[in-house]
Amino acid sequence: MIARGYSSALILEDDSDWDVTFKDQMVEFARGTRAISTKQDNPLSPYGDSWDLLWLGHCSSRAKKGPYWKIPNDPTVAPLQYRTGFKHPSMIEDSDAAFSRYIYSAEDLLCSYGIAWTFNAARNALARMSMLELDVTAADVGFHTACDGGLRCLTSEPALIGSYRRAGPPQADSDIEIFDSTEWHEAGSGHIVWSSALNTLRLAAGLPVKAQWPEITPPEIDPIKLKIPKGHLEHLS
Repeated sequence: MIARGYSSALILEDDSDWDVTFKDQMVEFARGTRAISTKQDNPLSPYGDSWDLLWLGHCSSRAKKGPYWKIPNDPTVAPLQYRTGFKHPSMIEDSDAAFSRYIYSAEDLLCSYGIAWTFNAARNALARMSMLELDVTAADVGFHTACDGGLRCLTSEPALIGSYRRAGPPQADSDIEIFDSTEWHEAGSGHIVWSSALNTLRLAAGLPVKAQWPEITPPEIDPIKLKIPKGHLEHLS
């Protein structure tokens, strides 16, 4: 990206997955990032021009104080018991968090299922990881230090990109973890309600897509007809 001078790029892991409504989700995500960012009359990016990373897929995040964008009654939000990850923002304690998505400026970000970079952010992160002698073996930990070190990183809870796991033993789920169990598990996709990976054959056949969990109502939808609600600004003090 740096060598070729790309102004921005979205980098995905090879097992990343997203909702079948991802395009519509990103429209509302852009509305939220512009709302919580420095106002500009004619931004070059639909997400505004005051971000460095859009961390679209993560397993950990903490919201910084300030404005955030709340999307209530979002049908693409996974039930709380299916939220993957080990650190969540404080808004997760809201009474309606089970049905809401939040867009905010974040720190303590980990896992790189999907990250959009600006050119300057990529150059900054590369310099940090080259010169700070970080004792890390995972790239996302290096990216994490860049966000905590001054870059403005915007994300959402739940994240918009997850990690697909095909059916099989857990040993096949990761090339950086070792599992003792050989117990077979079904295919799954983190916290994605209407998974593109799980619905690939149905999408190709023009059939309605199925939700990943039985608690979702309705259990099948036409993705063209599913609408993402509009959000509004709130403030984290």
